[in-house]
Amino acid sequence: MKAGLPVFIAIGALWPESWDTYMVDFEYYEEKIPFDQIKVPTIMVHGDCDDDINYSNSLNAHKGIEGSILITQKNGSHSCQFHEDYTAHFDTSMEFAKKHYGLKYDEEILNKQH
Repeated sequence: MKAGLPVFIAIGALWPESWDTYMVDFEYYEEKIPFDQIKVPTIMVHGDCDDDINYSNSLNAHKGIEGSILITQKNGSHSCQFHEDYTAHFDTSMEFAKKHYGLKYDEEILNKQH
């Protein structure tokens, strides 16, 4: 039996179309992402108490994507916008985007978040 299958079976009602659809989604989650092939600027914001997508996924992505930035929301959930530091993390993300699009940005904001 595939690891995690009992959990997917328990929430199988999310796939009312068919078992085939369910299995395609399940196999997607088992894929290994070639993080070393990602060459674009990457910033991630992730709560370390996320119950929907395990925080370890962001740690692995950050480790595998050269030059990536990972902002950890301490005690943060999946809904980053409700975290007390959301505004600061959003500002950092915007400055990151400005920097990589060749716009004027605030280096100090980028440096204090990670």
